[in-house]
Amino acid sequence: MIDVPGPRPSDSEEIAAALRAARTLWACDERAAAIGWVRRASKAATDASDADRALELEAIADDLARALAEWLQNAPADDPSGASLDESSASLISIDIEALIEHSAAGIDAGSFDDVPTAVRSGGAAKPLRRAAGARAPLVVRREPVRVVDKEIVDPHGVDPEDETVTLVRARGAGAASGLVVADLDGIEALADLPDDARERLAREATVTLLSPGEQAPAFSLAVVLRGEVELLGAECNVPADRVGAGQVVKVAGSLAEVVGLRLVATAESARVATWASAAVDPVLASCPWVDDELRAHADRNASLIALTLGPLGAGLEPEVRAELVVHLGVRLLVAGEAVFERAAPVTQLVIVGQGVIELLDADGVVATSARAGALVFSPELMSADDAPATARAGAGGALVLVGDRAEIRGLVIRHPSLGTLLV
Repeated sequence: MIDVPGPRPSDSEEIAAALRAARTLWACDERAAAIGWVRRASKAATDASDADRALELEAIADDLARALAEWLQNAPADDPSGASLDESSASLISIDIEALIEHSAAGIDAGSFDDVPTAVRSGGAAKPLRRAAGARAPLVVRREPVRVVDKEIVDPHGVDPEDETVTLVRARGAGAASGLVVADLDGIEALADLPDDARERLAREATVTLLSPGEQAPAFSLAVVLRGEVELLGAECNVPADRVGAGQVVKVAGSLAEVVGLRLVATAESARVATWASAAVDPVLASCPWVDDELRAHADRNASLIALTLGPLGAGLEPEVRAELVVHLGVRLLVAGEAVFERAAPVTQLVIVGQGVIELLDADGVVATSARAGALVFSPELMSADDAPATARAGAGGALVLVGDRAEIRGLVIRHPSLGTLLV
């Protein structure tokens, strides 16, 4: 199904606010209300004397309504995404599709459907709606307010937020939260080995956020990108370490006790991200250690890639060259005291500190200095084919290092001389 577009830089604040509300509702499966807010954006464009934008938004609303009508008519009668209702809904309205298109085209307000011909009204526990043979599929509108915290409040249905019979759908920034189902996790390869009850628990306890371009995901212990793409960045660094696409998982805690601060930020397009706090995800992963081990390995790589952006190969290296370098780097976990280089031994690898501390020992075996995240270890000796001037070992908490074969690194330096200047 097509999606609601985000605002443009040239849109007025009224148009942008209406489109953000529409995207929030669409992400929460509040399709009818979302279309109403696109109509409202069109009206705002008319009020701003932007006739071209008003016509464009009106056409988008028509396309959304028709696409929704077609989808509902083709959905199986017992499909929970199209013909069943959330049991927590207290008041339900079923609206004929043609009536919706007709009234929304006439400028029906997104917050009120009272003047739309009503086919069904019911209260209390919701029950699945089933179509009679040949009958047109109804459009189900759930009367749930979406409350946006952080600067804006959006209450598209005009429902009293204090009404305890109505389920509140929380939201963050310009995006929405909640609404994950087990089916959303079915295609996530990193979670495929979790038992059904574990995935059901994750679905119940997830916070789902619709991120606008450039918006940061809330703090998390585990995150899954459900739609779109996000950039992985360090907590205090604006150089992207990696891109994370739909279906990929990001875990904060890795193999070391130290936790690396990281952020997920939507790229030029919006993204939908599910996140979990440690209290929600840790018990699930503790019961499935084989899944946890794999996720920690991914976390180790993420931490090391973030470290790469913090050192001389971060802002000092062109992004495309750094991306090519990463392809040739592996992650190595060192236990406390394990040496990555022995004094006077050949330096055959590029070594970059990914996490933890690498201690450099003098001739007497005493720690003379140490290297931290992002630091290069004996890279001049690598380029000059000299021996290691000291023993380099992991500190007390262990360490992660990125390692690359000397021959491959030298090949990259020939193709990209800028890399060589940073290694010597």
